[in-house]
Amino acid sequence: MNCRSEVLEVTVEARQVEEAMLALLHTILLHRSSGKFHYKKEGTYSIGTVGTLDIDCDFIDFTFVRVSSEELDRVISKAVSEFKDALSNTGSDGMGQIPGVLPEEEVSLAFF
Repeated sequence: MNCRSEVLEVTVEARQVEEAMLALLHTILLHRSSGKFHYKKEGTYSIGTVGTLDIDCDFIDFTFVRVSSEELDRVISKAVSEFKDALSNTGSDGMGQIPGVLPEEEVSLAFF
């Protein structure tokens, strides 16, 4: 598998961290998602659509679109909340990184 690294530097206020991370991660996952495959006969299939929701940010003048999966939203929100807590508890300069692995063959995101 070929790995490529992309660095997105984002500067936000402390109260905007959660919304900025949710907007970035949900947008990346939406663009990496495909609908459910429905197989009809051997060699034929159709791909359903992915449901989406518009999310208005409270602390940023921004609206983003996410996949309408509550389970996916819970997983991403938990990871972002842990990231935000780690930023505030480390006593550092408020800088951090959240690596995501998006293999070319799969459409999953693993947080480390």
